[in-house]
Amino acid sequence: MTDAASTIEAPVLVLAGERDQVEPPDVLRRCLLPSVPRARFEVVPASGHLLPLEAPAEVTAALQDFTVGLGG
Repeated sequence: MTDAASTIEAPVLVLAGERDQVEPPDVLRRCLLPSVPRARFEVVPASGHLLPLEAPAEVTAALQDFTVGLGG
């Protein structure tokens, strides 16, 4: 995954669930983020791996904030 991620040139928002046991935030910080130079990383509190189902309002807010920050 990191080889493919290193080819991404666009801005990226990486969201991690604080309680995610499949892809924990510390693993994403250590293994994914160094490969994606334009990534923004946010941890969604009190949530697991299924962020859109567990924290839809937080995911929506993070996406809106991210896209506004792109100047689009």
